Amino acid sequence: MQREMSFCPDFLLIGAQKSGTTSLYAYLNLHPELFMSDVKEPHFFCAPGDGSPVDFVGVQSDWEIHLVPDPAEYEALFADARGRRTGEASASYLVDRLAAPRIVSANPDVRLVVVLRDPVERAISDWRMWQKWGGEKRELADAIADELQRIEDGLPNPHMYLAIGRYVEHLEWWEQYVNRSQFCIVLTEDLEHDRVATLQRIFAHLGVDDTYVPDVDFKLNRKDSFEGKTDSLRAALRVRHSVPGRVFARLVPNNLRKGVREQLTKPAFRPNSGEVPNEVRAELREYFRETNLELQRRYDLDLRSWLTDPDPDPDPGPGSNSNSNSAQSKR
Repeated sequence: MQREMSFCPDFLLIGAQKSGTTSLYAYLNLHPELFMSDVKEPHFFCAPGDGSPVDFVGVQSDWEIHLVPDPAEYEALFADARGRRTGEASASYLVDRLAAPRIVSANPDVRLVVVLRDPVERAISDWRMWQKWGGEKRELADAIADELQRIEDGLPNPHMYLAIGRYVEHLEWWEQYVNRSQFCIVLTEDLEHDRVATLQRIFAHLGVDDTYVPDVDFKLNRKDSFEGKTDSLRAALRVRHSVPGRVFARLVPNNLRKGVREQLTKPAFRPNSGEVPNEVRAELREYFRETNLELQRRYDLDLRSWLTDPDPDPDPGPGSNSNSNSAQSKR
């Protein structure tokens, strides 16, 4: 049974995964003229027409998925918009080949926002995430070799460390269905170093007041998220960040709090995990070089910082190894 794609919000934040979409989703939701669905990633336009489950291996983890396959349920996510422009932020839409035609069928004039991170850092972050969740036992070099072999053999990849980062191919696919003017492409570095100006450019693209200055002195999906934590740790963090939890924490000695954290945290989550040898970074840099150059050329982006490897950081954050870049897309 094929679903009718009769509704699509005014705009979509379509990816890329591990590039700062969670923070950007929260920033957009601060604008008084915008309404983001409470479910950040309903993945509606990726869901099979018969409502059966979707395998999002390589795109999201089981506990983060809030798949909304029912059209009425999806439209209801935006029932409280009250005249505001509506949007959601399913990072799967950038790479899923079902999404673009379905979205455009429902809303040919949809506005699209894409945030892109250095694909080397994105791949490493993705690999670390899966290690933390227990879904990845391989070293990164082995995982990359396996993915390359599966690509050569025409087999699906359980983890898309390389495939997601070939951004220009995904954008070219989308351009079969939308005009380039419907895109607003920003870099993770821009959100890191020039957040308000970058958001105001997005606001202008979405047709809302672009002079609005939101309070965006925060980032999500790093320290503020429960990414890579055990169920016990996630529950403990929720309590810790509540008002009573913050009050109680001030009464507990530091050495006791540290001991509790050690008990709740699996060894794979400790600060020294997820090290990536310099030679693996260099191989990744070389792998993405041509696609990055093409992305830079086609969309008039300054990606110089993506083309040379900075000093390695044991736990790099989005944009932390780069200078601010201009991400103005061609119109």
